[in-house]
Amino acid sequence: YSRTSFSLKKCSTSLLLLNKLLIMLISVGDLLVGGYLLIISFLDSRRGQDHCLSQRTWLTASSCSLLGIFSTIGSQFSLFSMTALSSVRLFGIKNSMSIGSRLTKFGGFKSICVILMIVALSTAIAVVPLHPSFRRLLRKWTVIR
Repeated sequence: YSRTSFSLKKCSTSLLLLNKLLIMLISVGDLLVGGYLLIISFLDSRRGQDHCLSQRTWLTASSCSLLGIFSTIGSQFSLFSMTALSSVRLFGIKNSMSIGSRLTKFGGFKSICVILMIVALSTAIAVVPLHPSFRRLLRKWTVIR
């Protein structure tokens, strides 16, 4: 009996750690997107009707690129974290009756690896469009020159 309860406790703490980390990452992503929206709304209220006149200047500015990175990283954090959280919960439900075999093997190291993969992939998706060769390709396809 004590061995079974130890396995359940170890299993629940490792999955609980991953759940908490994923929920925290969703919060960070939502905070980044909220900050982006706050800054954009402030700039919009400040510029008012002059937005169309300065559209090209704004779209080519580094501040627009930086805000785009924050927005993309934040939305990707939320997207990938929710997907991973759903997968972890499905894994936990599917293997809930196999005490001590599969659930206890999902430890803290794997949890950290999942979080680092989400952060790396989200950052790569946000930063790759800023590479000069990608920008040249984008200029060929866009109307704004």
